[in-house]
Parts: sequence; C-alpha cells; structure tokens
Amino acid sequence: MAHEEYLLDILKHLPAKTLSRFRCVAKSWNNLIRDLNFYAIHHHLNLSKPERTKFILVYKVEETDTVQTDLSIAMVNHDGRVTENATTTTVYDQFTQIVHGLVCLSRMFNVIVVNVFTTEFLELPPSHSTLNLDPNLVGSSTPYYLFGFDCVDDLFKVLNVVKIKNNNTGIITSQFQVFTIKVDRSWRPINPPGFKISSDFLYHGHGSSVCVRGLVYWIQPVKQNSTEQFIDHFNVIFETFGRTPFPLRTLDESCYLIGDNERLALVQKTIILDGVGNFRIKIWNMEGGIWTTGSIVLTGLQGFHSPSIIGTLLTGEYLIMDTVLSHQTRIIFYDMMTQTIKRYVPMTDLFVRDNQEISLTTWSRLSYNTFEQVGEQYPNIIRLNITNEVEHVFPLK
Repeated sequence: MAHEEYLLDILKHLPAKTLSRFRCVAKSWNNLIRDLNFYAIHHHLNLSKPERTKFILVYKVEETDTVQTDLSIAMVNHDGRVTENATTTTVYDQFTQIVHGLVCLSRMFNVIVVNVFTTEFLELPPSHSTLNLDPNLVGSSTPYYLFGFDCVDDLFKVLNVVKIKNNNTGIITSQFQVFTIKVDRSWRPINPPGFKISSDFLYHGHGSSVCVRGLVYWIQPVKQNSTEQFIDHFNVIFETFGRTPFPLRTLDESCYLIGDNERLALVQKTIILDGVGNFRIKIWNMEGGIWTTGSIVLTGLQGFHSPSIIGTLLTGEYLIMDTVLSHQTRIIFYDMMTQTIKRYVPMTDLFVRDNQEISLTTWSRLSYNTFEQVGEQYPNIIRLNITNEVEHVFPLK
C-alpha cells in the first residue's frame, strides 16, 4: 500500500475539527483533505455511524429594543452537552436552512454559507448583481433564499427568489436564480415555476423547508377563501419546481414538515389525551411518492404543555420538544422501532450568547420554529431550528 493510501485510511476516521488543523501539516495533507473525493469518503463513513452525529442549533433572539440582532450557532452532543458555540455578526441575520452540516445565512442581497464543523465560510456574490432590473420601473425588491443538496452530483445549491414591485403599476413579479457552491462564479437565472410561490411562505416559512433526496419541500400557505393546500418543492438536481399532493382532505395550517436525508413526513397538531401528560401526534410519511398515515403516543409527560416533533434522527428516533421553553424543558428521544421514549436531555445549557444564558422562563411557541415571550406588552422573539447532522469537511473555498 502506497504512503498516500495509508494516510487516507487514517485521516478518513478523524473528526472534521482535527482534519482542519491537520491541513497545516503539509501541502500534500492540505490537498488531500480538501479534495472532494476525500470529503465524500469521510462523509459516507460518518453516515454509517449515526451515533457520531451532532445537533446543530441555530437561533436568533429578536429583541424589541434593538434594530439588529445576531444569529447564534451551537453544536450539541446527544447527551445535551454544547461542544461548540459561535455567534455570527449582525451582517447576516436571516437564517435560511441547514443542509448536511452547511448553514445558509443572508441579509438582503448578501449571502454566506458556513460549514459549522470546520468553521470555514464562503461569501457568495451579491444576488442583485445578475438581476434584470429596470431602474425606471422597479420600486422595491425583496430577496429570499432556499438551500438544497444535489444528491446525484454531491453539490450544494442556493436558490434565490426575488419579489420585484413595479413603481408604475404596483404589480409584483418574481425572478429566480441559482448559485452552485464550488462551481458557479455568479448567479444563474432559471425558469420560474408554473405556480405562484407565496410571499407569506418566503417571509415566514422558508426556514422550515426541508431537503430530502435532492428536493427542497415546503408547505404553500392557504390562500383566503381557498379550498386547496399544496406541498411545493424545488428539484435541486434539475433546477425545476413541482407540487406534491397534500394528504389531508381538510385544510390545516398547523401542519409542518420534517425530514432527513431519506424521509419526508408531515406532522399534525398534537392531541392532548388527558390532563396527566398523555399525548398523541399524527404523522403522514411519504414513501415512494405515496403518503401513509401513522401516529405516536407519548405517556407520562407530566409538566409538558403540548410536545411536538421537531425532526428525525439517523439513529431511527424522533426528536420531540415542548411548545413552551423553560429551564425545565427537555428534549425527548423517541425510538421509532420500539415506539418508546429512550431518554430525555435537558435544554438548560443550549441557549448561550456571549457566555450569557438566555432567560427561558416564559417563551411559548407561535409556529414551527418561532417562540414569543409570554405576558410582555412588546414581546421578544426566538427563532429556533434544530437538525441532526453528520460532520464532514466539504471545502467551501
């Protein structure tokens, strides 16, 4: 076996943080670790060891007495210990999505992608630089972003949707463009979908979209007086749009999507069975393009208001959290196979900013990822996203 093969066989088993430091050992080591083939080998090896995954926690506290707020990113072990806690600058204060350990952040036309495992980041070209805008007609333009993974070519892509208002007519139109990480030097225009993407989704819900098998899914908000509801998607591989049938016969705006690399599921509102901590959650799973229904029953959860599923784990577990955040709040690991609760993890230490804990005494859930202070005339807001990710060394630069 050649020296390079011995080295590859050793390095592929090491954590991403260690590999980032080892890039400084020699130029040959740096070239090997930054090679996309090595990234694929290292990532797929970690996928086979789901117990080595970490939670990535992205949260933003929107305080009423400040103009700008920052985003905090933390990595958490399965036992609840925070292993890494970093805060971004206020330049990028909008969270888009976490996909395979990469976090996409933005502020208007400026976009950044961060690998939280290596702390490497890539600033994308300003998204407005390639737009076809007529300065005589355009009044205001608002950009939104979706982030996805092309599982065929192992590529990450950012979708930019820009809503443009015409000064003369007041008509709002949309432009669509894509940037492929490590491939593109500028944004590329793509064909628009054959349906309208709601501004309400783009503004409130883009952080709750999920990427599964090369498709980024989101629930299209219900229009006024509408009798239909849809799950739309962006195909990251072919850069096209489509619609998936909604499994429910009645409209339900409380539903939300969860997913991982392989599975997509629609979660309905939690049903409180009694007043002593027993609950039922109905779930629709998509398999082979067909929705199948199921439910989980949680018992003995005294002190919980209304637990809800916030994600699935590669270890075959659901991640469940209460609708009210406090220092007594716990994350539940629910085993899908045995249909039992495996363990609880306290959330006390998960929210840290500048080495100061956020007070979690009175926060109630408003939507899938948004919590509001209770009892305040001008409440602060926490926007919270938790995903379970496998570490990797994808080179952004």
